[in-house]
Amino acid sequence: MWGRDLVDIHLFFSGGNDFYLRLAAFEFDDHKKGLEGYVIVIIVLSAVVLIVGGIYLMWKCMIKMKRFYRRLIKRQS
Repeated sequence: MWGRDLVDIHLFFSGGNDFYLRLAAFEFDDHKKGLEGYVIVIIVLSAVVLIVGGIYLMWKCMIKMKRFYRRLIKRQS
């Protein structure tokens, strides 16, 4: 949606034609989108790594606990 009416702008020079194209403001902010995209990707990847790391540590801890309880039960028998 445009904030104002579109204006037909064209200038013709003897050396060639110039073409003017009116675009929305968000189409000019590509450099900001790229930076924001990198930040979002870094945050998401960090969260995934932390979650996977936490699950791995919990799994290792559970294995150690199972081994400990098995040894404890064998000693009591």
